Amino acid sequence: TREFLTGTDFRLRWLARVETFLQALAAGDGGGSLTEAEVSRTLASIMHSLGALRLVPSSLFLEQWLAAVGSPHRFSAQALANVLWAFARVQEAPPRAFLSEWFDAFELRMLDMARDTASPLTVVVDG
Repeated sequence: TREFLTGTDFRLRWLARVETFLQALAAGDGGGSLTEAEVSRTLASIMHSLGALRLVPSSLFLEQWLAAVGSPHRFSAQALANVLWAFARVQEAPPRAFLSEWFDAFELRMLDMARDTASPLTVVVDG
């Protein structure tokens, strides 16, 4: 994988396409025909891909990504976990404000999941 990334222009071409996508979002394009959920999933996937490839994003790239995200509350629980994993993988600390919102969003997703799995027909056996 390293040889592919360093021996080809894949990394540069991928980053250029991602930057074009982020710029379109910043310009109010909204991701073209993508739904809000698809845009959120794509933004999370971008960070996850950076982590998987161990590509450290530039400061400008992170600024553009954070601006496109707006708030981590738009992410699913899985996307939230993937984004935080990516930051850790590239050894980059997310900005404090983003991290604070991330924790709030993650807590809400966990509460939603707990509420969705709770059933009024749950039987508890005391044994």
